[in-house]
Amino acid sequence: MASAVRDSTLTYLTKRQSQITYATFVAKGYPIGSGMVESANKLVVEARLKGSGMHWARANVNPLLSLRTSLCSDRWDATWQPLAAAQRLVARERTRLRRDARIAASTTRDAAPASASPVPSAPPPANRFHLPTPTSREPTMVNGRPTADHPWRKFSLIRKPSSSAFHAKN
Repeated sequence: MASAVRDSTLTYLTKRQSQITYATFVAKGYPIGSGMVESANKLVVEARLKGSGMHWARANVNPLLSLRTSLCSDRWDATWQPLAAAQRLVARERTRLRRDARIAASTTRDAAPASASPVPSAPPPANRFHLPTPTSREPTMVNGRPTADHPWRKFSLIRKPSSSAFHAKN
């Protein structure tokens, strides 16, 4: 029994040897102790990112965490300007990449041989919400109420919560 525990512990620690070089971490000034790190993660990161109904695009997570960490560590004045400058740089680079891709696409399109038939583009959407249009000529409103074929029945601006999540809160 004791030898099995020893062997499993040794296997566990051997696999994680690079993660437990505490002397190196202390020399670099990193805090040691999972309690402090776990607590900071819960208070700084999870409280902001994992709130009820929150959804984050991957590209927005690191900038938000940088700002949140600056605020929570009382270093806002020291870090706001460099963080804002870095975000402006990222935005300029993203714009440049889009422009270069657009130019490359138009150059490729202009260089197409004259014998090639142009590819028809998709017709523009009827409106910005891309509501489906009724396929039949049947009325979409009867006695002032929308029918099952009414476009509003097929589109929702607000995502409906699952019934279990909704009833758990109420």
